[in-house]
Amino acid sequence: MELKDINIERLMDLAVSGDNDAFKEIYKYFFTPVYKYVLIRTKRDDLAKDISQTVFLKSFENIKRYKYQGKSPLAYFFTVAKNEIINEWRKTRKTFNYSQEEIKSKFQSEENIERNTENKLQKDKIFKYLGLLTDEQKELISLKFISGLNNNEISEITGKSEEAVRQLQFRALKALKDLLRNE
Repeated sequence: MELKDINIERLMDLAVSGDNDAFKEIYKYFFTPVYKYVLIRTKRDDLAKDISQTVFLKSFENIKRYKYQGKSPLAYFFTVAKNEIINEWRKTRKTFNYSQEEIKSKFQSEENIERNTENKLQKDKIFKYLGLLTDEQKELISLKFISGLNNNEISEITGKSEEAVRQLQFRALKALKDLLRNE
């Protein structure tokens, strides 16, 4: 069953009322998008897994305080994730190292690489240049193209208007395109 086939708001309501099985379903459907978001921001697989687990642990512990505010429940989990990343950064007082191989291994299958060498070269270039974008642009790219969110959902998570999200997306893609073209 895909996420679009279930009523996630209903699952959230059940989880808020104490239904642990509903929260397990929420975890099952939302862990991967949250993990991918965290991985792009932290650039470390082990840390991304730890932070993602913390996101769901804290969400589970505080689920009774969740209130539907007209936003996708996924926005709630991304907000918790963003806060956990900030907390981790504050604790370590360092920036995260970008590991292309670690990220590529999570999002590409061997079959795709063998099937389409040109596609692999393009992805390698994109991952290389992704590190040169601003943090805001990297966050948008990860939310839009890796987590698969639409502009409305990104707007909810970032607190920016949909128009600002579109403009930032345009600038980020243009910057990537310019970097690829200038290579």
